[in-house]
Amino acid sequence: MKDNQKILTIIILSALAGAGIAYLLSTEKGKVLLAALKEKGTQMLDEIKDGLTTEAKEVVEKIKTCVFETVEKHTTNETPV
Repeated sequence: MKDNQKILTIIILSALAGAGIAYLLSTEKGKVLLAALKEKGTQMLDEIKDGLTTEAKEVVEKIKTCVFETVEKHTTNETPV
């Protein structure tokens, strides 16, 4: 198959797929499916945000610990002037 024929085939198949998706989403079942996907996506994003928040808190606590340990080490090792 020549390159031009491959490109034309891809364009036609893409157009058919797009038309099929548009038809599906315009039906009642498609609207229900779309609403379910949006809800599930929102739930997943919330879970990801919560997970990142937990991870971020842990990192901040580790940084605080390192900073406090470093400050304590340097203040206890100072020689009086």
